[in-house]
Amino acid sequence: MSKSSKGSYMSKSLFPAVAAAVALAAGMAGSTAVWAGEGPQVSKGAAKILKAANDAYQAKNWNECVKKAQEGNDLAGRTAFDSYVANQLLGTCYQRLGNNTEAVKAIEAQLESGFMPAAQQAQFTKSLAVIHYQQKNYAKSVELGNRVIKAGGADAEIYTVVGQGLYLQNKHEEAAKFIADYVKDQESRGQQPKEQTLILLRSAYERGNNNTGSADTLEKLVMYYPKKEYWNNLLYSVRKLKLTDRQTLQVYRLMVATQTMQQPSDYAEMAELAISGGNPGEAKIVLDAGNAANVFVEPRDKDRTARMLTSLKDSTAKDQASLPKLEAEAKTAKTGDLDVALGNAYLSYGQNDKAVAALNAGITKGGLKNLADAHLTLGIAQARAGDKAGALKSFKAVKTEDPASTRIAKLWSLYVQ
Repeated sequence: MSKSSKGSYMSKSLFPAVAAAVALAAGMAGSTAVWAGEGPQVSKGAAKILKAANDAYQAKNWNECVKKAQEGNDLAGRTAFDSYVANQLLGTCYQRLGNNTEAVKAIEAQLESGFMPAAQQAQFTKSLAVIHYQQKNYAKSVELGNRVIKAGGADAEIYTVVGQGLYLQNKHEEAAKFIADYVKDQESRGQQPKEQTLILLRSAYERGNNNTGSADTLEKLVMYYPKKEYWNNLLYSVRKLKLTDRQTLQVYRLMVATQTMQQPSDYAEMAELAISGGNPGEAKIVLDAGNAANVFVEPRDKDRTARMLTSLKDSTAKDQASLPKLEAEAKTAKTGDLDVALGNAYLSYGQNDKAVAALNAGITKGGLKNLADAHLTLGIAQARAGDKAGALKSFKAVKTEDPASTRIAKLWSLYVQ
């Protein structure tokens, strides 16, 4: 789990959260209503002591306030409302003295008393949820946070408190379900989930050994926050699948598009796959890009690349010269495989419009050995040509029982979106 998902939304200090809760109580603690005969009243036995505590509060004599309020709270025969008023004063004055632990106890007692106005209960509960989270009392923070959510007064901070509170109790499956439901609700409202929320969700899935959930969340990170590190992680996870050479080449093409090609071995392998697939032009472009990025630093890699480029100089010239003949043969062919091969060739030389036309012709003619790959390649050509809508339509048309091809098409769709 990344450091940022362990509490980055939470304040570094406990004081602001306690102060926020106390600020809510302070107005009531210093209210004259109790002493003016308005609303519920303290008992006659406690009135003198609590009035003294209130006077000390007004005079900012916090120690005296705590002393008298505690006397009222300990008084034999006190009423529930006596304790409520005493705890109002205790919560405020303890906080002013920097005793947050006792301040929290007093605030909680007010919340549980039944005397707190309904309009303020959600605010107090939220503040206490944050306080308990910061004190690492995660079970209590989750309990209070869920209470706020149930009451309909939750914001992003409360959802974070509950999600991270569950996570930090090692309740990873429960945390994942909670956060996933929150993300789904946000998306249904047209809201973009926060990056840290998705990071936490992915970590919860990983800790719960839910690889599918982790992969799906990584795709959401790529969709909403298309950073290279997320694309790297996502494409690496795809590379671990059992892929054909053709599928691997399509993944490499996406790595080029997302600028996540970094390793010299990736450039070399992509070039080799392009050559074996009949695309020497693409192989040359890839190796030239690797040289421009200075990825070939070892003498062995430099020599190998130089030899390959020397060989490709002749093969690309011959390949380009053969394209008119391939085009003529494709026109008379009964199936569309030659059209698709022509489209691949044009794509490798950056002639995207010609590639789109040839691939469309091949798909329309039919009888293809690999229709799914033809649609995928067409989508790539359309994406490179700037036809976003057409590309998405082609990627959606990749229908196959092979999960790898479906996944690659989905990732290309994410990139285009």
